[in-house]
Amino acid sequence: MSKNADKTFSTITLATFCTLSVASIWCAPSHSQNLVEKRLVDDGFDLVGRYQYQKAVAAMTEAINKYSLPCNSDFNSAAQYLSRLSSDKKCDALINNANYKAESYNIRAIAYASLKKPDAAFKDFNSAISIFPESTTFICNRGRLFLNQGNFAKAEEDARRAISIDSKMTQAHQLLGAVYEKQKHFKKANTIYNTSRALESKRREDNVYLYTVAITTAAIALNPNNPQLYRARAYVSWDEHKRRAESDYRKALALDPKCAAAYAGLAGIFVDSRNFKQAESLLEKAVQLEPTTARFWYNKGVMYSLWGQNPKAFACYAKAISLEPSNPNYWRCRSNIKLKMGDTKGAMEDCLQSLKLYPRYAQGFIQKAQILEKTRKYNEAIDAAGKAIALAPRRIEAYICRSNCYKALGKAALARADMAFANTLKPKVETTHPDKREVDSVIGDLESAMAQDQKAAKNAKPDLYNDD
Repeated sequence: MSKNADKTFSTITLATFCTLSVASIWCAPSHSQNLVEKRLVDDGFDLVGRYQYQKAVAAMTEAINKYSLPCNSDFNSAAQYLSRLSSDKKCDALINNANYKAESYNIRAIAYASLKKPDAAFKDFNSAISIFPESTTFICNRGRLFLNQGNFAKAEEDARRAISIDSKMTQAHQLLGAVYEKQKHFKKANTIYNTSRALESKRREDNVYLYTVAITTAAIALNPNNPQLYRARAYVSWDEHKRRAESDYRKALALDPKCAAAYAGLAGIFVDSRNFKQAESLLEKAVQLEPTTARFWYNKGVMYSLWGQNPKAFACYAKAISLEPSNPNYWRCRSNIKLKMGDTKGAMEDCLQSLKLYPRYAQGFIQKAQILEKTRKYNEAIDAAGKAIALAPRRIEAYICRSNCYKALGKAALARADMAFANTLKPKVETTHPDKREVDSVIGDLESAMAQDQKAAKNAKPDLYNDD
């Protein structure tokens, strides 16, 4: 297998399902329990992208062992175990660990395939599919390996299975076309490729959202009276099923009126529609029930920031930091509030703390660039924005900030180039989820981002706290 053979596989990227609110992301339990642990997956993804396959195998072996499950590593066992859990933290940990474990198998399989170890690769692809049977990415990756091994029947079977799950998945049609082309059935191949080209803008990415919906729905079928299952599914249903999300939250509260996470989640829906009064009462209920849960204070900070009540937002972020000082996003959010309130020195102190906690935090570098722009330190701001772009090449705010600084320095051509590229990152479809307000530009996968800005993306790594 050639050095570039791994590009025929699709590694899991989580960038597509996370974008941020104007002030910060809306935080749900599933995005706070295992946030740091996700670094294991991202490190493996990064190693494969750099052709360091042996290191990727070692890293993903560690990850697979790290993401342990209190049940068998298959979808049905996980659904049965999940259906009996009554703790939001345990539910979210199970969902995250299973999803990341599946991703780890997928990444290790790609590394094995690139090392010309097809048997090991097939075994890992099968393990990933066992955990998430409806992952079209895993299925297509296995299909590509079948194709490379000359097993056209199995490759076609996987391609058609992926298409049956998602008929608009470009990669599945491309795989099917390749199967026909390899067998010299060129007319059929061209027909399939034409379908693939028509769907080029409708790429599908598997992620924790899809897995969460699948596993919680299966668990609900087993135990329809478990409020935590509705609460977990609700958070990931906002984008396309906002009404179902609200219904799930209300169902959770009907089953358990003391489910603090459901109050916080329902509040997020009202924040999204700018009904801050209603959201405020729900968040107050959440913090009354669980006053030591940092994410609820953080969510209140998000609400007050969007509401324009900066002093209240500051107090909430400060409370979240006191409860969870290791979370860089909380520091960045308070930095943003300080900047709005005119405290540039304090804003920089909080921003630098966020970067100290997580040196690869793209949003932290964007925040730093914006503070430096505010204080007219344009060259330093350009440097910070460049670091953010190297870490997350599709962050529209980084390009806009750098463009503003170039313009202030009289470098009109560079300013126009950054703004022109920023315009290509604008989303085609408006999103509703509060995690998708600030950077709707995170669309597509890392490979397409690198193609659009190869120089910036040359040293790019996944941005964990933004791609949560």
